[in-house]
Amino acid sequence: MARKQSGAAPPTALPTTDPNALHPLAEAFFSLFTGLPRAHGCYSLLSPKAAEAGKKHQGNAITKREPPTAHLWSEHLQGRYGIGIVPIRDDGTVRWGAIDVDQYKDTDIQHIAQEAERMGLPLIMCRTKSGGIHAFLFCREDVSADLVRTKLLEWAVALGF
Repeated sequence: MARKQSGAAPPTALPTTDPNALHPLAEAFFSLFTGLPRAHGCYSLLSPKAAEAGKKHQGNAITKREPPTAHLWSEHLQGRYGIGIVPIRDDGTVRWGAIDVDQYKDTDIQHIAQEAERMGLPLIMCRTKSGGIHAFLFCREDVSADLVRTKLLEWAVALGF
């Protein structure tokens, strides 16, 4: 099932002015988004201004042949570094996956989350930096990437994507 939002907002700023201090959620995100240990993606927006309504925010994406780290997650959570994790590991398993909804006009994230919950789909919805939606699936144990991909494709179709 989709997770309910709690009343308390997660911390969004560092509790200290130390630029080397980790964001309070960095280690948790680093652990949750486990994936390929030898590379990660990096995304930067071309313009800090908002995109035209219904349009994708344009940016550059590259793959860095460097391991993701808690420090990079801290930078990501502070809005200074767009990190992308490759979910599939060398053994063909994943701990998470996502449906990437690249529709930028009339995408009501609340409605999509309600539909997923109504269908009993264990997905968590998040708005992407480019203005789309990621519908995340998290697994308690290692699962075949093929199986996760198949289920996510089925669920994407069921949700109308």
